[in-house]
Amino acid sequence: MINNVLLSADSYKLSHHKQIYPGTTKLYETFTPRSLKHLSAEARELTNDHIVWFGVQATVTALHEAFQREFFSQPFEQAILALQSQAHFFTGESFNIEPFRELHSLGYLPIHIKSLPEGSLIPARIPGLTITNTHDNFAWLVGYLETVLSNETWKSVNNATIAFAYRRLLTQAALSTGASTDFVKWQGHDFSSRGMSGSTDAARQGISHLTSFLGSDAIGPTALISHYYDTPATSFIAGSIPASEHMTETLAIQTIAKSLNCSLHEAEYHQFRRLITELYPSGLVARVCDSYDYWHVITNIIPRLKQEILSRTPDDNGMAKVVVRPDSGDPVDIICGTAIPVDTPTDIERYFNSNRNATGVWFVTTKQGANQYFYYSNASNGGATPSYTVPAEVKGSIVCLWETFGGTVNNKGYRELDPHIGLIYGDSITIKRAKDITNKLKRLGFASTNVVLGIGSYTYQMSSRDTLGMALKATFAVVNGIEVDLNKDPLTDDGTKRSAKGRVRVEYHNGDYILLDQQSESEEQYGLLCTIYRNGVFSNLESFSTIRSRIDSLV
Repeated sequence: MINNVLLSADSYKLSHHKQIYPGTTKLYETFTPRSLKHLSAEARELTNDHIVWFGVQATVTALHEAFQREFFSQPFEQAILALQSQAHFFTGESFNIEPFRELHSLGYLPIHIKSLPEGSLIPARIPGLTITNTHDNFAWLVGYLETVLSNETWKSVNNATIAFAYRRLLTQAALSTGASTDFVKWQGHDFSSRGMSGSTDAARQGISHLTSFLGSDAIGPTALISHYYDTPATSFIAGSIPASEHMTETLAIQTIAKSLNCSLHEAEYHQFRRLITELYPSGLVARVCDSYDYWHVITNIIPRLKQEILSRTPDDNGMAKVVVRPDSGDPVDIICGTAIPVDTPTDIERYFNSNRNATGVWFVTTKQGANQYFYYSNASNGGATPSYTVPAEVKGSIVCLWETFGGTVNNKGYRELDPHIGLIYGDSITIKRAKDITNKLKRLGFASTNVVLGIGSYTYQMSSRDTLGMALKATFAVVNGIEVDLNKDPLTDDGTKRSAKGRVRVEYHNGDYILLDQQSESEEQYGLLCTIYRNGVFSNLESFSTIRSRIDSLV
């Protein structure tokens, strides 16, 4: 994942070998998520203000491999050339290559990295990683590696935390509506790849998603998981299903319309039928349905194809589902309809009292498993409209599909669509929208698992290092044989940037992780921070299945 490893540092690091106080033989730094104040309120509630620690194993492995490939295995003059040719432009002085020459002669990275087990759910201000040098001449190297350790890891922590929040939300929704929680691992589907910052970013963040879910349209993460998390390349890691996109659909629809001299509506019927009976007559297939007139597809084309859909052949897993994919409009409205759920006429009066300019409002009640819709022009002069005249957009996709295919009612009284039909929505889904969707489905009398949600770059790209305040900070040093506890505590800050002090130890006490700082050398050896890398040798690495199991146990 890492290229030009010597260039993967902030430029001012080049001058720190000169600045570090004379006689410094050891530096010790901690990597800590300092605050959740920039994480969304919904995610904070779902994680109980905790953070999923994840990504260190991949980062450290990639760092080791990059140094082996680009530095230690190359002649020194070649290994240092790119850095040497550019360094003086950034420092304004001649570049001292001797520390790097000494490192090259040593032949390995003289550092010791410890980490909490990946998949641990920790509160803010708990260090997840420590790094120190193991050779007296290389205290400067600890700070030099700070940039790459940070930029290769912070986003993995962010997105594993966000994925976990989705997982908890969908699990809670399934439990409250009587649905199987086994399906939840497939209910959050990774749609983020094309919106990420390049293929490496897409693959790396796809791993974070897969800590909590199995469904993904990203293939790249599987190779990284196999490589960095001791997982056989042939083992199951993630999966998806055949699916159309707007290019394949519009190409077919327009071509059919021309060849048959028919309307786009009729051409789309023929294309839909072709997809599910000729191209994919069995198993699972998803079709994007909003290329032109989504509600016509839902209310006209799909009912015309009801028998073809119900008679498709199951695959080896017993699945024969056609998955409908809307891809535009407000997700909550498209899935659940625009009608406002109410329980009593008093709720309608209350609505108009707080929305005095409202006119032409649809309301829906759920009574004995049937949705009943009412249209009011105002609170005092309105009336019930028979259900067969309710517009499809008022009912929403799930109700329309239920009216066509029906299904079953689970033991908690919530409706689950016939297994031959389903829906996935992947445009602009956020945790808040996912919560709104599952809540409204529940109000309408439907289990939350009637929909799959595509989680995209709108979620996984819209965060920064500041989202969790991730920072590597020096907390301990040895100078001329004297131990020095270091810390940072700016008076102009609100306390977020205050660091730990001295060596640290993390323990689990009274149901949560706690930090003990200013530890002696012997005290620091204990606790939950475990050595994963020392002097070029790895230890205590874990498989991806182990990390997943740890997260599963926390949901």
